Order: sequence, then C-alpha cells, then structure tokens
Amino acid sequence: MIPAVWSDNKQRNSDSESLYIREELLKMREGLIPAVLGTAVTATGAALLGKNRQVATAIMGFGAAHIVLGAIDLVEHRKQDQDQII
Repeated sequence: MIPAVWSDNKQRNSDSESLYIREELLKMREGLIPAVLGTAVTATGAALLGKNRQVATAIMGFGAAHIVLGAIDLVEHRKQDQDQII
C-alpha cells in the first residue's frame, strides 16, 4: 500500500512541476515570439534594400519595433517574476 501512495504523490509533484514549466514557457513566449518575428522581418527588409529602398526601410522599421516590443515584454515579465519571489 505504501508504494501506491508514494507513486500518487510522485504523480502530483510531477503534474505540478510540468504545469509550472508550461506557465514559464508561456511567459517567455510572450516576449520571445515578437522579438524573433522582428528579427526575421528586419532581415527581410535588409535583403530588400537593393531593390526598393523606401519599402525596405519601412519593413526594417516594423521589424525593429517588434524587436523592441518583444524585449520590453521579456524584461517586464522578468521583473514580475522577481517581485513574486520577494
């Protein structure tokens, strides 16, 4: 009977740990996705510089804005996490 109780507790701990990991990944994704997307858009704009400079500059600007907004989200969530720890 003891092993059944132990395995039940182990399962609960495993479930809570996996839930915690999922929550942390979702928090990280909130800022990481716009930052990565912004990097791809900026690279696309840089590749288009030789063809149409105005369009390429506009695309690079949108990409840079995404990078900045993603970085702000990442830093903001890091501060919230530190406040929760304290």
